[in-house]
Amino acid sequence: MQTGRVEAMGQGRPQARSERLFIALWPDAQTAAALQAWAQAAHAVMGGRIMAREDLHLTLAFLGHASVAQAQTLAQACAGWPVTVRPLTLARVGVFERARVAWAGPAPQAEIGWLHALVDALWQNLGAQGWVRGAEAFRPHVSLLRRIATARPCVPPGAPLVCHPVDCRLVASRPTSAASRYTVLARLPMHVDGE
Repeated sequence: MQTGRVEAMGQGRPQARSERLFIALWPDAQTAAALQAWAQAAHAVMGGRIMAREDLHLTLAFLGHASVAQAQTLAQACAGWPVTVRPLTLARVGVFERARVAWAGPAPQAEIGWLHALVDALWQNLGAQGWVRGAEAFRPHVSLLRRIATARPCVPPGAPLVCHPVDCRLVASRPTSAASRYTVLARLPMHVDGE
């Protein structure tokens, strides 16, 4: 994931009533249902908390904390940023051990240049709005489990999944005692390559 912030926020300290923002692709319903089966299989091996089906997404840009006013400004701007997507094959389950997250992602040799180009284009638009891209490399994944108890190998059930993104959203993440609650702030106009 990338991390970013608006330069005016100084050292990244969250302001009062701040929100954590990210831009992500949401999968089609069939893929989301299949990913739930992957999450359940991974849960049997690793434990943790299974992500709700409606929350499954692939983060393109993680922005970090922003004030409500900054979030509103960004929502107005990004509603005019067209994004072009293609189907994405998810073929493996992996783990971010330090973050205690199990995820689904493309095979290492997958042809996903279009996805990296999309992320670069988003950050170009975000940069024009004053957001700063973090140094961490983009690692495409869909989080399946959080707070896993152990990092163990897990083979996804069934064949690789061909994910057809159906929505690109700017989302505010608000933590609760049980899990983060997502609120959609804007939808980016999306075009599927080849249509």
